[in-house]
Amino acid sequence: MDRIRLNQNKLDIPVCVGMLGWDITTIGNLNKKSYGGAVLHFIAASTIIGTKFKVISYVSLEEWSDLLIGLDSQGIDISDLVDCPETIEFHIFYDSDMNFRTDKFWEKIPKNQPDIVQVLDKYTQKSKFFHLCPTTPEQDIRSLDKLRSHNLKISMQLHIFNLLKDINSYRDVLKFADYLFMNEEEAKVLSGKTNIDSVIKELRRLFQADLYITSSEKAIAITQEGFFQCPSIRIPISDPTGAGDAFAGGCTAGRILTGRHDVGLRMGTICAASKLT
Repeated sequence: MDRIRLNQNKLDIPVCVGMLGWDITTIGNLNKKSYGGAVLHFIAASTIIGTKFKVISYVSLEEWSDLLIGLDSQGIDISDLVDCPETIEFHIFYDSDMNFRTDKFWEKIPKNQPDIVQVLDKYTQKSKFFHLCPTTPEQDIRSLDKLRSHNLKISMQLHIFNLLKDINSYRDVLKFADYLFMNEEEAKVLSGKTNIDSVIKELRRLFQADLYITSSEKAIAITQEGFFQCPSIRIPISDPTGAGDAFAGGCTAGRILTGRHDVGLRMGTICAASKLT
């Protein structure tokens, strides 16, 4: 298993790429604005477990000034943030039973959206590991394409809305990833199968990556070293937004620190449960 040594040498610090804000979450008839985007949930979890990431992301520097101070105080390297227009929004809708409604997910992104892909070149010689949080399909695919020509470990989270918009392009570029994180519905869309056994079989045929799949019941890892699983923690759910990001952050940090998939699954499960509350 690839295991990354973390020390004072900045060359060893892994990189997290994606969006710090914004998620606007609607649950049933309740409107609430989630505290941040995919990167924030990921690095919050990974930092709690004990692994700090260099962050390449975009954010409104004015709106998020207090948040950035908090991240900086925790030792998170936020020196490469791309400022972006206030109009970027991701609207996520869950019904009263906390089921994600893909038909009511929508995004508001200006044509002059910030470009984080161009920042990646600065770090391909400085870091061995890149984790890509979902942004837009165009930037996801360009980021993977940019990194694949370097001798790096690439980790990627998926988002069902992005997959539904451009499934063929994702299937092409995800072949270059080493670790893939998805929930059960995203796994079904990516594989084109509905039965979970068929889903796993097809994903193993399509990709060489270690696969991490979450559901309401458990998290599983299908890796080159075998099959691992961890039951979900049963808790009241307040806001499901970011739980998958928190799982990925905790799982990645646990795997980096210990070199063990089973520990990674447990750490990811704990972080996801914490975010759900």
